Amino acid sequence: NPDDSITKTVTNRLTGDVVATTTTKDGAQIIVATPKNGTQTIEVKLPEGKDKVTVTIPTAEKPGPGDVVVVVKPDGTKEIVRNSLPTERGIRITLSESAKLEVISNVKRFSDVPTTHWADEVVTFVAAREIFTGTDVDPFSPADNATRAMLVTVLARLDGQDTSAGKTWDEAGMKWA
Repeated sequence: NPDDSITKTVTNRLTGDVVATTTTKDGAQIIVATPKNGTQTIEVKLPEGKDKVTVTIPTAEKPGPGDVVVVVKPDGTKEIVRNSLPTERGIRITLSESAKLEVISNVKRFSDVPTTHWADEVVTFVAAREIFTGTDVDPFSPADNATRAMLVTVLARLDGQDTSAGKTWDEAGMKWA
């Protein structure tokens, strides 16, 4: 590959299932299993001795601002990888442990941010990663000024903190700060 990684693709002639294993130059492996009639699964394995790796998860089409990677936990729950960055060839993420992943569209629409709005792409990006969630259930309020509480909550989310607990929307972020 152009980035010096090596991809090995194996197709099961009986089932039509395809497994593509890409090994990066630092030893990380990205295993993409595409069943003929099913949901694509992705696994990233960190190389021994590495505590963090940055990889690009390949996508069939150029991902949009609302496309994100989610970690699929053993119990089936999914957690958004907030540092999911769309690129020309897929979605780049940084992981600190091996993980099973999926690429999903997590576009959220707001009544005050139509697709023609100047901030639509940016709002889509931050809302899909749940960094910003809007000022209420429906409005995003893109023309409003950010408060200290909003800023602290966003920084806490970027640090990986759960900001959903508390008596008020900003309590967890304020405690983190």
